Amino acid sequence: MRLIKFGGSVITRVDPTESFDAENLTRLASELNGLGHGTVLVHGTGHIGKPYAVEYGFLADGLISADQTNLIAEIKDALRNLNARVVEILVASGVPAFSASPALFFDSRMKDFRQDNLIRKLTDQLERKCVPVFYGDLMPLSDGQYQVFSSDRIMAILARRLSPRQVIFLTDVPGVFGRDEHGKRAERPMRELTRGRLDEVFQGQSDTVDVSGGMQAKIRLAIDIASNTDECVIASGVEHGVLAALLSGQPVACTKLIGESLNA
Repeated sequence: MRLIKFGGSVITRVDPTESFDAENLTRLASELNGLGHGTVLVHGTGHIGKPYAVEYGFLADGLISADQTNLIAEIKDALRNLNARVVEILVASGVPAFSASPALFFDSRMKDFRQDNLIRKLTDQLERKCVPVFYGDLMPLSDGQYQVFSSDRIMAILARRLSPRQVIFLTDVPGVFGRDEHGKRAERPMRELTRGRLDEVFQGQSDTVDVSGGMQAKIRLAIDIASNTDECVIASGVEHGVLAALLSGQPVACTKLIGESLNA
C-alpha cells in the first residue's frame, strides 16, 4: 500500500472568492485514477483552515478554549465541507474514495487508532480497492478544549501502524531546497535529506507558518515517517505528471527522505 498527502497548498489557494483549488485537485485525481489501488489519502486544510488560526489566535499552540463552541462548530463544519469536496472530485474522476473522519479512527490523544479493529477495517477497505481520505480536524481534549489535529500527525500515525511501501508528500514546491554558496535558495531541490542535514535546508520554504509547526517541523516529522516505509518523498503537487510518475516508478525531481528513529 501507499500513503499520499495532498498538502493544503496543493488543494487550496489564496483567493477571496474561492479558496478551494478544484482545478488542481481534478488534475491530481486524474493522475491517481487507475494507479491508486491500495492508497490511503490525507489532505491538509491550507487556506481554508489557516485563516481561522490567524484570526482567532491559535496559530502557535493549536488550542481553542471550551467556551468557543460556535467557533469550534464553524471550523469543524468548514473542514468537513472541504473534505467532502475533495472526495466528490475524486469520485467524479473515477477514484473510489470515501471520507475517513479522524474522530472515528483515532484516539483523543491523537497518537494512535482508537481500537486495533479499526486498522483491520481500514485495510479491508483497501483490499476492496477503496481509497480512504483523511483530513486535518479539531479533536476534543479531556479538559473541554479542542486541539488542532494536523494532517501531518495523521500521516505519522498511519505510517507507523500501516507500514506503507511508499509515502508521498505533495506540496507547492518540487522538494526541499538547500542553500547555495551565497545563502540563497539552491536552484534544484535536494536529492536526499536526513535528520543530520537539516541545517543545510533553506529557511524560506513554503508554508513557513501554520498550526502544524511550519516547514521545518513538517520535514522532521516526514523524516521520522520515512523509517516506516521503503520510500518517502516530498514532491510537487502542482506540476503536471509528477504524481503519475511517482506512482508508476518513473524518475522525477523530488527530495527523498532517509528515515532515522527519534531515539537513534
